Amino acid sequence: MKQFYAGKTILITGATGFVGKVVLEKLVRKIPDFKKIYVMIRAKKNMSLEQRFDKQILSSEIFDPLFAKNPALKSKLKQKVVPIAGDLIIDKLGLSEGDRRMITSEADVIINCAASVSFDDPLLDAIEINFFGCQRMLQLALECSRLRCFTHVSTAYVNCNILGNAKIEEKVYAGEQDPEKIVADILRLGP
Repeated sequence: MKQFYAGKTILITGATGFVGKVVLEKLVRKIPDFKKIYVMIRAKKNMSLEQRFDKQILSSEIFDPLFAKNPALKSKLKQKVVPIAGDLIIDKLGLSEGDRRMITSEADVIINCAASVSFDDPLLDAIEINFFGCQRMLQLALECSRLRCFTHVSTAYVNCNILGNAKIEEKVYAGEQDPEKIVADILRLGP
């Protein structure tokens, strides 16, 4: 893992959520020699992007042990972990032209952790972020000239077709369809 991520530029979505924070913390803790991490964050009223990054990500208790061990790390991270404004439900992810150009020319790895896990959302809202949002991220990945890896972290119920008392292991389950055909079909459908 260290060797793969060393010197890489990474884009993470969903870093204001639980799973995204865990992924970011682990990368920072285990891969200190990453080149840069971009964190795509949705804009919020009355809070700048930098304030949201600081308050909802870096001030999260998951980073406390790291910062206690190395107090200078927080300011160092602010130089290597860069928040960019974006939103999965907006066309072209709501990225500015400059940010999109920066990501497509620099990103080696994309880790998409953004999703709605609220089971009370109207179905169309959940589909917009969980399906079409992933599709928009995949389109961005296809535009990246240096991309080596696209990872999508899905919601808890992705293997719901495994019924009964079956144990769901941490592995990729074989599907009945060709994954390349599935991606082609998704891209053809469009948001």
